[in-house]
Amino acid sequence: MNAAKEHAILKLQTQAPGPDWGRRISLLAPSASWPYPAAHFNAIVSNQVLEHVADHSAFFSEIKRTLAPGGFSAHLFPLKNCFLEGHTWVPFAHRIKNHDTAVAYLRLMHRLGFGRLDAEGRLSRQGHANAENQADWVIRFVNYRSKNDFLSLTRSVGLRASFRFTEEFYWAKLRMVLRRAPKYTYSRRWVLRDWLSLAALKYVSGITLYLERPPTAEDNELLLPQQDVVDVSRKVSVA
Repeated sequence: MNAAKEHAILKLQTQAPGPDWGRRISLLAPSASWPYPAAHFNAIVSNQVLEHVADHSAFFSEIKRTLAPGGFSAHLFPLKNCFLEGHTWVPFAHRIKNHDTAVAYLRLMHRLGFGRLDAEGRLSRQGHANAENQADWVIRFVNYRSKNDFLSLTRSVGLRASFRFTEEFYWAKLRMVLRRAPKYTYSRRWVLRDWLSLAALKYVSGITLYLERPPTAEDNELLLPQQDVVDVSRKVSVA
């Protein structure tokens, strides 16, 4: 059994005993199709995952395939705009893809006091992380995108997309900082407040991407990519 899966199952068994977590937890290769039938889920949720997905197009295609009509999918994650790379704690570390440049930049930032923690949140024995290993990790394991990228990608597979509940997420974070009791119910408010929250805070915090699969076949057809619509009409005319 993969060590990461084993660790996750043990943690869940300790914190939430009862369910058979060994059967519920699946480990998939990045390029593998999900082992679930079409329209299988009413809801699909991820937390701090999308910045690690190598192929977002394939990921959203599987969400569209496995999401039932009328279902939704919610994702919490940081955008490319975020000032601080949250795994290395080095500003803009995720913007550099050239390895030599990344190493030089990370070493400089380490001298300035940034990046003293490794990706697991542990203090390095040297007082800072290894710059070469840190550069390798960031280049290989994170894939930040912009909000427009995500809107285009999700639209291309036929999902409705918005940044609904972003404002509520920021209020929830503020309540946590102030040690106030959390709220578990979100209500729809003035939609422009989500947009304003996203515009102001996407540089310092994560956002929420909310996806929907319409409940009716007619609504789903409106979201089909243009090529699919052309192909369908061509088949009808031939028939």
